[in-house]
Amino acid sequence: MKTFAFATGLLVSTFAVLAAEPSAGTLIVHPTDGARMVYVPGGKFTMGLGEAEANTVAQHLGVKDAATLWAWDCYPRRTVDLPGYFVDETEVTVARWKKFVTASGHKTKFKETTRHFDRPEAQFLPAGEITWDEAKTYARWAGKALPTDAQWEKAARGTDGRLYPWGNDAPTPDHGHFGAKGKPPRLYTQVGSFPRG
Repeated sequence: MKTFAFATGLLVSTFAVLAAEPSAGTLIVHPTDGARMVYVPGGKFTMGLGEAEANTVAQHLGVKDAATLWAWDCYPRRTVDLPGYFVDETEVTVARWKKFVTASGHKTKFKETTRHFDRPEAQFLPAGEITWDEAKTYARWAGKALPTDAQWEKAARGTDGRLYPWGNDAPTPDHGHFGAKGKPPRLYTQVGSFPRG
């Protein structure tokens, strides 16, 4: 029996399975919250940025320089070794938050997510205005935990030190929830809406 860690966009958990290590990208459905989770294999990856890379990201985002982005939080660029883990494929959705509230009786502090509970077209929007403590409560309920910075970054950037999940090219509205120049994005979009990103 081998034990694997599980990380999510909001969470991480330990789960025992009777198999060898899954291959990269193996999908499972978590038994408690129904989240699709993707396996990130153990091993080394490049975490963080150097100043030149941080300046490139700043330019891509239309910001003066890395200092304006507070990029020193990502210094230094380094090699980190992690065991394998599963990570939620998307953010926690309105539907999954509703399942949690129904099962646990949790009273959500803000109403941004609960106001969508009875709207079928909104079930795949990401849960919004969730506090850090509420995210931890959800994680405990699901048998998961919040991911570490290293788990989150490895899942998002891969192992080769690229700047973004798609590579090193500047972000475009096809890559994520960026909007267009001079036009801010909508407040929310359905999870999984940006497969190129």
